Amino acid sequence: MFDIGMPELLVIVIVALLVFGPKRLPELAKAAGKGLAELKKSLHDVKRQVETEVKAIEGEEEGTVGKGLVDLKKSLEDVKRQVETGFREALDTSVAQKPVIGAYEEVEEEEEEVGEEEIEEEEEIDEENMESLHDLLNSHVMSRLIYAVAKTGIPDLMNDNQMDYKELAERANLHPHSLYRIMRTLSSVNVFSEIEKGVFRLGDIGQLLRTDIPESQHALAVLMWEPWWRQGWDELLYSLQTGKVAFDHIHGRGLFEYLKQNPEAAELFNKAMTSFTAQEINSILDAYDFSVVKKVVDIGGGQGKLLASILEKYPSMNGVLLDLPMTLDSAKKLIDQEDLSERCELVPGDFFTPFSLSGDVYILKSVIHNWSDEQAISILKNCQGSINKESRLLIIERIIPYGNEPSPAKIMDIVTLVNLGGQERTLSEYEELLKSSGFKLNRVINTNSAMSIIEGIPI
Repeated sequence: MFDIGMPELLVIVIVALLVFGPKRLPELAKAAGKGLAELKKSLHDVKRQVETEVKAIEGEEEGTVGKGLVDLKKSLEDVKRQVETGFREALDTSVAQKPVIGAYEEVEEEEEEVGEEEIEEEEEIDEENMESLHDLLNSHVMSRLIYAVAKTGIPDLMNDNQMDYKELAERANLHPHSLYRIMRTLSSVNVFSEIEKGVFRLGDIGQLLRTDIPESQHALAVLMWEPWWRQGWDELLYSLQTGKVAFDHIHGRGLFEYLKQNPEAAELFNKAMTSFTAQEINSILDAYDFSVVKKVVDIGGGQGKLLASILEKYPSMNGVLLDLPMTLDSAKKLIDQEDLSERCELVPGDFFTPFSLSGDVYILKSVIHNWSDEQAISILKNCQGSINKESRLLIIERIIPYGNEPSPAKIMDIVTLVNLGGQERTLSEYEELLKSSGFKLNRVINTNSAMSIIEGIPI
């Protein structure tokens, strides 16, 4: 038999172990990112060479062992280079913050070759999904930062000016470096813009957080993370497990009862709802023709922003606003400010109690989604008891579309699940509500916003 030295024999044994038992090696190569195909090809070459050496030793085939060791050495050098490259690329990937999530799993060695192009495509898909997941998980961070700057009045302090963060921190009594870090982060989403080191101006989104503009979203931004509102979300699992309202569970009463007993919270909530309405009013006015209407009754119309806008567009029209007394106090300020008090009647009342108000069009905007089917039918029946045969009922709500497409209605549906006990609905569900309360669906008018106008007529 041809003699082989211990170093050569040791190399052959180690490589044989690597080739015939490398369950974790393909996983390591895949994590490294590239070069898996070349690495596996080289390993198969090494495997064949090891098998040749073993046969040579067993069969005393002199002359082939020496040549095989030379080829084996070359192949091992190739493998070494490829593994080192893989480790470097894995390190570069980790520095670039491409995280790997999940526990390592044992994988069986595959005998067939896997094309480099196929592996890279799979990795790109995995990375894209992973980044999307991380964006979803981290979305609350941006929301909370927006709350923080809105709550502390930063947008109002800046107005249309560019300011140094240290001056802002001093005027708002905030920690300078913490403020800088928050503003720097929000500059990446157009809330702010860093003009030069430490100097910022409001971005287009940040302008919406000012309180001195008609379309202000300041109240909505603050509402999202006020403790009394957020606490319902902290109990989301309660709603998931029981189907009951988390807000009621944590506060011991429903949202509207809570607002009756907490005037400051009620004022913020009403302003936030008005900011929704302000965003949607133009699309409603563009979509529905009120030109032949003499009198509009807005049921549960809050601070009266929608009704005031309708009356402003149609000077010969009169209006009635029905809502709780505490809400009408705020509505009166707006109606007086717009010089509409002679054409707009404010009627204190509760839409769960029968009422008698004459009108040509009755509006329920963002009302029905707050309530269960039973409660919604009760409201609609009270409307049916007041409406005449020629009048129209307009339910203005978000309609949940069928399928997997994103929709604001789906998001708002979860808000009502947690905080109100109501729900957003599909068109067929609204049609059933109308049928159950003495109406029939006449038509649906889409708008340029998330809202749709569901027109019902009494039967």
